[in-house]
Amino acid sequence: MSEPDRSGDDLRGDLLRHSNAIRGRIQKVEQMIAEEKVLVVVLGPGKENEAGWRKRLQIRDSLGSIPGVKAHFPEDPELRSLATEQFGVSGERDDFERELIQCAVADLVVALETSDGVKDEVAIFSRIRSIAPKVVTFLPERFRSTTDTTFPGKVRSTVTREYFSDREMAECTLASNRFPAVVHAERVRRVFGL
Repeated sequence: MSEPDRSGDDLRGDLLRHSNAIRGRIQKVEQMIAEEKVLVVVLGPGKENEAGWRKRLQIRDSLGSIPGVKAHFPEDPELRSLATEQFGVSGERDDFERELIQCAVADLVVALETSDGVKDEVAIFSRIRSIAPKVVTFLPERFRSTTDTTFPGKVRSTVTREYFSDREMAECTLASNRFPAVVHAERVRRVFGL
């Protein structure tokens, strides 16, 4: 009796049978990932930077439209109350201390680095071991070539850096194109304990 031909259709058949055998387990893992709740803090320019503020609103709304994701600005009342309830941060504490606590309890910190204040926050958060792995900062494409050679770039070496083009910024595709994958990666990391 000869060995079965493992080329062509027989191999596909074996792979198909194996795929069908594990399909239920794959679907269970996919469901666990999809159901993982994610709290996101969105850092970015304030209202005085009109274009950046509008983009920040779009980012928050885009993230918030993903099932299971709660996306907030640090100044949002719900997020401010979370810091108060969990850590006793009272109203008289300064904004930076509150943001530090919010980013510490968040699952993901997304930063749109188009203003000086956000650049400072990312630089500081990138040095805090409990926060840095959660930070995904979005920088203008023009900074890509200097990221690893400049002091600000070296400081940010502990955070995930993504770059956006002027076109992505103008067409508002940054949020819709990139953020679902960022959230999915965070969910996978948490489900598998990575």
